[in-house]
Parts: sequence; structure tokens; C-alpha cells
Amino acid sequence: MIEMTLGRNDGTAMPSERGVSAILGFILLIGMVASISVGILLFAGSAMEDAEQRTENERVEQSFVELKQQMTTVSRSGATSRSMTIDAGDKGAIVKTDTGTINITSTGDELDQPINISIGTVEYVGDDGTKIAYQAGGIFRETGNETQVVSAPPIYYDKGSGINDETFTFPVIEVSDDTQISSGEIAISQTIPPDRRDVPPLKNSTIKVNVTSKYCVGWENYFRQETKEGGDAIQESCNEGKERRVVAELGRISREYLFESGGAIIAPNGYEDDFCTGGPGNSNCQIESKTVDNPPVLDKYIKDIIKKASNSSEYETPSESQYDELDDGKYYIEGIDSSDEFEFDLSGGNATLVVAGEMDLGEIEVSGDNDLKIYTNASKITIGGDVHHGSKDGSGAQHIQTFGTSNTTIDGSPNKGGYYEGLIYAMSRENKKWGNDIQQGNPDEKCQAFVQANGVTIDGAVVAYGVCAQSNGMGGIKDNDAFQDELIDLLPRGYKLSPDVYYLNIAEYKVQIERQ
Repeated sequence: MIEMTLGRNDGTAMPSERGVSAILGFILLIGMVASISVGILLFAGSAMEDAEQRTENERVEQSFVELKQQMTTVSRSGATSRSMTIDAGDKGAIVKTDTGTINITSTGDELDQPINISIGTVEYVGDDGTKIAYQAGGIFRETGNETQVVSAPPIYYDKGSGINDETFTFPVIEVSDDTQISSGEIAISQTIPPDRRDVPPLKNSTIKVNVTSKYCVGWENYFRQETKEGGDAIQESCNEGKERRVVAELGRISREYLFESGGAIIAPNGYEDDFCTGGPGNSNCQIESKTVDNPPVLDKYIKDIIKKASNSSEYETPSESQYDELDDGKYYIEGIDSSDEFEFDLSGGNATLVVAGEMDLGEIEVSGDNDLKIYTNASKITIGGDVHHGSKDGSGAQHIQTFGTSNTTIDGSPNKGGYYEGLIYAMSRENKKWGNDIQQGNPDEKCQAFVQANGVTIDGAVVAYGVCAQSNGMGGIKDNDAFQDELIDLLPRGYKLSPDVYYLNIAEYKVQIERQ
């Protein structure tokens, strides 16, 4: 039987097979070229759209900067009206009132009542999600999670060239009505005369500026930049406290004023005379106060100091066997136990001890004419040991300084028998109702520091919200002249308190934006 085959005996394809393969290859090539061409066209189209959107965003941004200039001119000069051509993109922009607040308070009596200003926004949103906004005199650009200051708010901090020259100026320009504007001609007019707030010079008090805004990060960045020459103004950043709120503080805290009349007790926010056994008629219970209006709270600084010390090669972490042979330098440890014994020879310079954890004081002996500064986030400093300088007669109290946070309590309960020569500084500006065992039955729970007779002796100074005594315990806090007129640096080298301010200028302007 003879078999019929389509292939050739040498294995090569028949002419018809080669033709089919060539056609299929040509078709595939055309498909690939078409697919690539479509991809290129889609990519090119997307790139063109992105470029067009970026161009629109940039036009709107520049137009908003001009809008700010025109609004500033109208508000400052009192001009009846000005007009301009605004580019608000294809979709326009929205003018909204009451989109944020500015609250200004003083710790002294310079302000009769808080200044509360509601602020509005002129906002453009691009198709790519980019937001460009005018708010209270500033221009902000928000892209994703990033907020940039395009044009700074009219906040001016002038450090001046001499004492009592520092000036903080804050003109707030608001929009008066809700509306929507599209690209084209608009008119800008002042609706009411400006409201200027006359504030007396600040003397040993501070002001807090709270800005609540969806553009909080932009405000925070600007406050930092504007006041960095004088110090760190930010007390609460946007991600720390209330949502979308930044708190800046400026003021005048004179170190000379803090201890100008010596040491003893500085508790400007509250005493507890009648907590003593025998009531306020007992002379041993009366607090001979030496106060200032506004000792600064150190919480944010101590938090940063501890964070830095725990991760920095600048700080040495001594072992317990080395505690009795320390000298000048920087040290970091995690807590102090009552059995710990420290010796610092400071004849060659200052020492800084950072304590991350509780402090149940044992023995700390300091010699030399330089200073030991202790910074701690302890919830309680227990005085049960012997902390002293030199001959232990109180004359070297200024050389030992312990700084805690507003959450730190000072425990001088009975049967402790401790002695502390130096400064303990743990200032709070609010009653946090500490509510721990140092309250000893005080119903107001305002004792941040507590001493009781036959308990402890503090030969130096205590700075806290409330200092309470029981059973003639105030006799345990000795008046010490070692601090008189001392320039106590509350922070280590490289840190600055809030910028000084002597003059405060606040003005509120309202303008209306209308389409023509």
C-alpha cells in the first residue's frame, strides 16, 4: 500500500506552509505595532493632560498670590474697591467663611479676654487633587499629604536690636461672605473698618497663638521659620494635640526675674495654706511665696532631650559601678533607684544627667564650682536620700538643678528623711489633678509637690503648680539666698525657650470678593 504524505522527505516545509507562516508573522507584527502605538498614544495623552493640569495649577497659584496682594492693599489702605482678573482654572474656586479659627491668649493680664478670630478660605481644587488656598493672608498648596507655604501669612516677628524691642505683628485678613468665583473679573472691597487690638507691652508673661485649620502644617512650618531666630515658638504641633491645630507661644520670661528675690517656693498657680494641720491660722503653715507670673513649662524640651540622649553618642551610659566616679560630661540612664550612689567631680566643667524613668533619689554628691543639671520624665521624684553639694550647708544649692515635666510630682512624704540641696523645677500651668499618693487627702488634688513635717528637707527652691504641706511641713522647705539673682539656664546648650515678645500688634480686616 502506498502512503500519501504532504511533507518532504528532507524535513523542510512545503511552500504552502511557508506562506502561511509568513502571513501569520506579518499579522502578529501589525498587532504588536498597533498595540504599541495605542500605548504610546495613551501615554502621550495622559502626559499631556498631566502637563496641562500642572500648567493650570501654576497659573492659579500665581493668580492667588496676586489676589493676596490686592486684598492686602484694600485692607491696609482702606481703598473702597479694587478689581483684578483672576485665573481660577476651569472649575473655578470657592470662597468659604468660618473654615478655621485663630485664638490668642495671654498668661498675664495684658489681654482682658482671649482674642478669637474666625478665618475663611478661598480654595481651588485641581483635577489631580492639588489644592491651592488663600487663608488669613497666606497662600498654601496641598499635594497629597504635603502642605507648602506658597506665600507666607503676614505674621512678622522682629527681634529688634535692643532690650524690649521684640515685636510680634499679626494682621488677619478675612473673607466676609460665602460665594463661588470663576475665572474673570472680580472686585475686592473692605466691608468694615479694621479692628485693631491694643495690647500693653508684655512683662514676664507669654501669649499663645492657636491656629486651627485644614492647612495646619503650613501654619506650623511658617511659625517655625519666622521665629527661629528668637527661639522655638511651637508648643504643640499639628500631629500632637487637637486635630488640625498648631499652638505657638511667644513672650518674655526673664531668668533674672525668676529668682530675683531668692529661692524657696515658686508656685504661681496655687498654694495650699489651709491644708496644714491646724489650718491657715497656724503660722508654720503659711507659705512665704516668692513668685513669678509665668515660669515656662519644659515638657516638649525634656521629651526632645531624652529622645536625643537615648540615641546619641554624645551621651555616655555609665554602669552602676561607675556612678561614684563621674565628672563633667553628658550622661544617660534609665531611672534612679534609692540604692544608687552618685558622685560628680565638676571642678572641670558642667554635667548633664538625663534620666528616662522614675527617680527615687538615693545619694548624689556634687563637688566643684560648676553645675549638675538633671532632666527627667519621671512621673514622681521621691526625695528619700541625700542630694547635696560640698559641705551640705545650702551654700551650693544653685549647682544642683533637677528639671521635670508638668506631669512630674515631688514627693516629700513622712518617714522619707531625705535631704535635697538645690532646685527642683517641674512647672505646670494647669491643675492636672495628679491624684497619686502624695495628695495625702487633699480634696482638690492640686499638690504637684508635697512635704510633711519630719519628712524631707529641701534647701533651695521648688517650682511647681501647687506646693502643699501637712503638719508644719513648710518648715522643711528652706529659704535659700544662693539663688538670689542667679541666671539659671533652664535648658542645655543649644536649646532656646519661646521667643521673647514685648510688643504685640493684632489687627483684623474683612474684605468681600464679588464677581463682576
